[in-house]
Amino acid sequence: MVSVHSRATTRRAFRRAPNLFALAIAMTFASAAPVLSATDAHAQSPHAGDDVRRDDVRRYDIPAGNLDDALIAFGRHSGLMIGTDPALTHGVQSAGLHGSYAPSEGLDTLLRGSGVAATLVEGGAYKLYRLPTPPASTDPTMLKPVHVKGHVETAWTETDGYVALRSAAGTKTDTPLLETPQSISVVTAGQIADQAAQSVGATLRYSPGVRGDTFGVTTDRDYVRVRGFMPNFYLDGLMLPYGLGGQGTQSEPFGLERVEVVRGPSSVLFGQNPPGGIISMTSKRPTEDARHEVQLDGGSHDRVQGAFDFSGPVDPDGKLLYRFVALRRDSGTQVDGADDNRTYLAPSLTFHPSADTSFTLLAQYQKDDAGIATQYYPAYGTLYANPLGQIHSNLNLGDAGRDALNREYYAVGYEADHAFNDDWKVKQAVRYAHVKTHNYSTWGNGFVTDPATGLPSDYRTLLRRTTDINRSMDEFTVDNQVQGKFRTFGLEHTILAGFDFRRETIDNYTGTVATSSIDIFNPVNTGVTPAITYTANNLQTLNQYGVYLQDQVKLDRWILTLSGRNDWSRASLNNRRTNLTSYANDNAFTGRAALGYLFDSGVAPYVSYSTSFEPQIGTTSPESGSRPYTPTRGQQTEIGIKYQPKSFDALFAVSLFDMKQKDVLTPDPENILYAVQTGEVGSRGVELEARAALTRQIKLIASYSFTDTRVLASNTASQPGKQLPLIPKHQASLWATYSFDRAALSGLEVGAGVRYTSGSYGDTANLWKTASYAVFDLMARYDLGHIDGRLKGASLAINVQNVGDREYLTGCQSAGSCEFGERRAIIGTVRYLW
Repeated sequence: MVSVHSRATTRRAFRRAPNLFALAIAMTFASAAPVLSATDAHAQSPHAGDDVRRDDVRRYDIPAGNLDDALIAFGRHSGLMIGTDPALTHGVQSAGLHGSYAPSEGLDTLLRGSGVAATLVEGGAYKLYRLPTPPASTDPTMLKPVHVKGHVETAWTETDGYVALRSAAGTKTDTPLLETPQSISVVTAGQIADQAAQSVGATLRYSPGVRGDTFGVTTDRDYVRVRGFMPNFYLDGLMLPYGLGGQGTQSEPFGLERVEVVRGPSSVLFGQNPPGGIISMTSKRPTEDARHEVQLDGGSHDRVQGAFDFSGPVDPDGKLLYRFVALRRDSGTQVDGADDNRTYLAPSLTFHPSADTSFTLLAQYQKDDAGIATQYYPAYGTLYANPLGQIHSNLNLGDAGRDALNREYYAVGYEADHAFNDDWKVKQAVRYAHVKTHNYSTWGNGFVTDPATGLPSDYRTLLRRTTDINRSMDEFTVDNQVQGKFRTFGLEHTILAGFDFRRETIDNYTGTVATSSIDIFNPVNTGVTPAITYTANNLQTLNQYGVYLQDQVKLDRWILTLSGRNDWSRASLNNRRTNLTSYANDNAFTGRAALGYLFDSGVAPYVSYSTSFEPQIGTTSPESGSRPYTPTRGQQTEIGIKYQPKSFDALFAVSLFDMKQKDVLTPDPENILYAVQTGEVGSRGVELEARAALTRQIKLIASYSFTDTRVLASNTASQPGKQLPLIPKHQASLWATYSFDRAALSGLEVGAGVRYTSGSYGDTANLWKTASYAVFDLMARYDLGHIDGRLKGASLAINVQNVGDREYLTGCQSAGSCEFGERRAIIGTVRYLW
C-alpha cells in the first residue's frame, strides 16, 4: 500500500537514512519497482490506495512548459521529495497542472503524457523512471544517483523565491512561521540578490516596522530601528560585536542565506536586548549538492566588485561538505572622497559522520578600508532654505585626505548537534569574534551663529570637530541546547532547555578636538592635523549567563508557547585615566506566553505577551548614594493573524502591538549632571506584510506599518507626549517581479518597487522634522541560456535604486546634524552558475 509523506514525515525519514547518497544507492537497488506500461503505471500511481491523504489537498497553477521547471514548482508547493536523473527529464515537456489535488495525485497528473512516471521508494521520496516504448523487458533500467528537486525547507536552509515558511529566530527550534506567535519577516537570499542589496540595512527596505537607513549613507555600520528601538544583531543565533558608537562589525549580505526581523521583546531566548526586537542572520552553509557561482558587479561611484560562492561534497560519500564565499569590492560612495572598499572571506566545513550527528565549522574574515560617508549637514541649506544656496548630498564636510575607517574583523566557531532518536537531540553553538577599528573623522558641528538671534551669522562658515576612535572588541559566546518531543495526556510537547554564556570586552581609546572651520560653498582644508585630546581610555567587560526553558504545546489545533529565562550579568568599566573601576551586577527574569490556533483554511490567529531587559551602565548621583542603574524593563502585548494559502506559495501577516519600556534614564532634578530611572517610553502600532508567488511568473512583496512612539514620562517638561526620534509614523512598500515565458521574451525577468516613508522628528523635543519621501527601484535580468544552450547558467542583470534620483533627508537631530538618504545608484551584474 502506497502512502503519501508530509514534509515532517519526509524529514524524519531522511534523518534516519545515512545521507542523501545512501538514498541514491537505495534508489538503484536491484529490487527496484519494475518498469510498467503507461496504463499499469497510472493504475499503481502514488495516489492508488486507501491511505492517501485527502486532507492535504492544495490548488496548483503550474503552466505548461519544461518538465524540470514544473517539478521544481510542484516540489515547492507540495513538499514532496522527487529524485531524478537530469538526463531523464532533459528536453521533456509537461502539460502543467491546474486544479486541486492531493500531493501524490498532483504528481501523477503532472507527469501524465510526459513519458515519465513516479514511484515511492524507501525514505519517503519519489523517484522518476521512463515509461518504456516498446513494452518493458524483465531487466529494468536502473537510475543513476538522484538530484533532489523541491528540497524540504528548514529554518537554516536556502529558500526558493521570497516566501520562507520556517524560522528558528523566534523559538530557537525549526518551527513553521504559521505556528510562531510573533511577528517575523524573512528576507531570503533570492530577494537580496534580486534587489542587489549592498548592506544589511538595505535588505530590510521592504519589511514593515523597520527602518534600515536611519542615518542615511554610512560605511561604518547598519543603523536600524525596529518598532522604534535600535536592535542587536545576531549571526547564526549568537550576538555580533556591533559595539559602542557603531564601531563594531558590519555584516556582508553576499555571505548570508537569510536576514530575519524578529519584532518585539526577545530577551526570553537571547538575553539582554531592547524591547523592539532583534536582527537575526544566517550564514551560507555547505550544501549536499555541488554548486558554483561567480559574480562581477560594476556601476555608480566607480564601483567594481567580484565575488564567488563554491559549495558541495568533498568525499564521494558526502560525509564531508564545504563552502567558500569570497568578495572583493573597490568603490566610492555618493559622498566625494569617501570610499567603500571591502575584502570578505567565509570558509565553512560540515562533517556528517552519521545521519544523527553533524559538526559545522564556520569562519569569517573581513577587512574594510573605507572613508567616512556619514556626514552631519547643517539644517539651513538642507532642511530649510539657505539664502546662499542649497547643500548637496555629495558634499564632504570632512577632510577626505585624512579621514578613514579601517576595520578588521575575524570570527571562528562551530555548530554541533546530535540526535539520540527522532525525539531528543542536543546542540551547541560557539563563536569567538574579534574586531579592531580605527575611525578618524572630521565632521560638521553647525554654522557659526549670531549670539543675538541664534541664526547662522553668514550661512556659510561651518564649525567642525575631529574625532579619533581606536577600539578593539572581543566576544566569546556559547549556547547549549537540549530539545525533546513527547506526549502527555493528549498534549504534544516540544521542549527546549538551554544555557548560554557571553563575554564581551571593549578596549576604547577615543579623543576629539575642535578643528578648522570651512566655507561650505568653497570647502578648502588647511592640511594642518589638529592635536587631539584623548578623553576616553577605558576597558569595558561584560559577562552574561542565562538559563532558559520553552515549551511549545499542541492540543489538536491549539498551540500554547510558554517561555521563561533568568539572566545574571556583571559589567565593569575601568577608567585608565583615573584608575577607577565601576561595576554593575544585574539579575533579571523575562518571559513569554502566547496562544495560537490553526484553522484548516491556513489562517492562524495568535496573542502573546513578552518581556525584555537591558542593563544600563553608570550610577546615580552622590546625593542618591551612587547606586548602579538597574536594567530597563520592556513589555509588549501583541495580537496577530497569519495566513498561508494552500493554493499557492504565500504568507500574509497582520499584527497589532502595544509596547512600553520602563526605568529609562531621565535627568536628575537634584543634580543635572546625573540621571534617574523614572523615564518611560512607548510604541504601538499595526503592521501588514504579504509575500507571495502569485503564479510561476509573478513574485510579490508588500508591506505597511503604522508606528506611534511616545515619551510617556520624563523629568524634561517638554518631552512627555513627544514622538521618539527618527521613527516615521507611516511606512509602505511594494516590490514585484515578472518572468516572461513567451518565446520572444523567454528568459527575461523584470522587477519594480516603491518605498514610502513619512516625515519624522530627529530630536526628543520634536523641533526638527524631515519631510516624507517616496523612491522607486527597478530591476531587469536576462538568462543568456535562452540565446545559446552553451551559455546555460549565465545571466546579465541591472538594478537601479532611487530611479528618480530624489534628494531627501532621513533625519535632522539638530541645527547642525541632518543626513541625506541614498541617491540614484546603478549596478550591473554578470553572474555564472554551474
